Amino acid sequence: MNLPFLASRELSAKPGGVMRRLHREGAMVITDHGQPRALLLPVDAASFLDTAVDVLATRALRNVRSRAEQTGTSKLSHKKIRSLVKKTRRQTRASAA
Repeated sequence: MNLPFLASRELSAKPGGVMRRLHREGAMVITDHGQPRALLLPVDAASFLDTAVDVLATRALRNVRSRAEQTGTSKLSHKKIRSLVKKTRRQTRASAA
């Protein structure tokens, strides 16, 4: 995927032109001093909430997977996961009683 870059100063100087370009070209990367800082996506009234949920859910899932890789939990078997869940539930019930 090849996204066009847009300097943040252009966004602040020519917001109307940027909006027209956004709807013509699609998503753009906003940069600050040449570094990517934000992603600008075209949406409409009917799709903006779905688009936001999709983007945020994808980011959250990526973060969970990354953390699982870092901590080694991505290598747990289903059997081990079930065992840990069962143990945690027992401990939770015991502490609530």
